[in-house]
Amino acid sequence: MKGRRRRGKQMNRTQGLPRLMVLSSALPGSRHGGGVVQDEILKRYPKDRYICVAARQPEGWKPGEELPESLRGVPCLVGGLVPRAARRGARFYMPMLRAVGFRCVAPWRVRQAVAFGRCHGVELVWAELQGDALLLARQVADGLGVPFVGTVWDDPAGWLADGSHDRLSRKLLWRLFRDALPAARALSTAGEAMQRAYEEEYGVHSVVLRHGFDVPASPPPARETTDGVVVGFVGSPYGRDAWDAFLGALARLNASHRFPPIAIRAFGAGTV
Repeated sequence: MKGRRRRGKQMNRTQGLPRLMVLSSALPGSRHGGGVVQDEILKRYPKDRYICVAARQPEGWKPGEELPESLRGVPCLVGGLVPRAARRGARFYMPMLRAVGFRCVAPWRVRQAVAFGRCHGVELVWAELQGDALLLARQVADGLGVPFVGTVWDDPAGWLADGSHDRLSRKLLWRLFRDALPAARALSTAGEAMQRAYEEEYGVHSVVLRHGFDVPASPPPARETTDGVVVGFVGSPYGRDAWDAFLGALARLNASHRFPPIAIRAFGAGTV
């Protein structure tokens, strides 16, 4: 009897959750800060209540393969707006590819995502307000006739300055970003400083999206080792002076040979 009651409560909680479309530049769990956070959050969302749409084809990804545990069995639609291009000579032909992708491919991807969402009865769009996902977020939600909530991981002033966007695409993405902020039913930001800045500059209220990672109740005891130390980093270091000083300090420690070697494993733009 108790087991039935417990299952009934779980079903009621699940039924109260909206059928969600997670719309982002890359799939949750991808090797960037937002993808890692999304993956942790979705581990706590019932798999039968959400689908994923990604506006960029992850390198080496094949449908049904290399998905994180949280996405296995979850319907996913992945389609790039702009084809991947080799870096050599990219600054000459990428503006043309982006123009074609933004003007011709994006409307087609919107129609695909809307049909995909209708097929799965989507009731709410959770949109990453960054990168190519900006071209889809509002249009997909409007096409489905559902609201959207937005998440800002990085301010466009950072990721639009990385040299991969031409002047026209930067102008378009900035406009879409500014239009999306007040249109979102709810907005989450990455920290208190961004929260305050966005309220002052754009007049929008947001919540800070907190996240955590499961830690064993009894972590293994620390042990001395001469194998070295690995420093993990996920995200985009916008404080270049601080990041470069950190790398320089580690290099000097390694060069002294007085301590175990220190290595860095970093996933994110601008980490090298």
